[in-house]
Amino acid sequence: MKKNVLITGGTRGIGKATVYELANKGNNIAFTYNKSQEIADKLVLELSQKYPNQQFIANKCNVANTMAMEQFVEQACKSFNGDIDIVICNAGIVRDGLFITLTDNDWEEIIDTNIKGTYITIRSVLFEFMKKKKGNIIIVSSVAGVAGNYGQTNYSTTKAGIIGLTKSLAKEVGQLGIRVNAVAPGFISTDMVKDIEGEIKEKYLDRIALKRTGQPDEVAKVISFLTSEDSSYITGQVIQIDGGLSL
Repeated sequence: MKKNVLITGGTRGIGKATVYELANKGNNIAFTYNKSQEIADKLVLELSQKYPNQQFIANKCNVANTMAMEQFVEQACKSFNGDIDIVICNAGIVRDGLFITLTDNDWEEIIDTNIKGTYITIRSVLFEFMKKKKGNIIIVSSVAGVAGNYGQTNYSTTKAGIIGLTKSLAKEVGQLGIRVNAVAPGFISTDMVKDIEGEIKEKYLDRIALKRTGQPDEVAKVISFLTSEDSSYITGQVIQIDGGLSL
């Protein structure tokens, strides 16, 4: 059955792979982006031509801006006959560095996007989910939020915070028929890790049981599962997609 999906950070990496995966499942999709309008417009055109009976919307939006997110959700609802079924909080940034070298700005920016942005995105749709007593929220965390990671104390902190949000919110809204889950990707071939080469990359691969990096579409397929009725009795969970990195 066609569903109306809202995704933050939909033009790159895991977000883009998720847009493709859920479009292929027959859904209408509204997604945010933070950089290139050209890339976003190209993606909307490509999907609209491939799936003419579905709707696709892109909006340049800072997820940590309450007014911007509320306007985006309002736009999506109007296009989708007043309804959002699924929200996927994927937008996130990194500001890597050893703890002692991190600046106040390194902390503030990453908390603003990764935690506050997730909160605002969910809040923008939650009241409507509660009124209709159904809804599905999926949050992209990271294995760094589960096991920590060298040089990523700020990033790991935000991704661990997202896990706490997932579990707590799932307890609050489960009685209203709303599910809340998270995925925790590991070393995935995205823009965030593309510049890691040589000895550092080999060290990461040595820690991964499957001895390879993951692909964005492998994460997208798990997210797709969580959007489906096949996962109807799953809530408050964090599914690690890390090839055994955190074992």
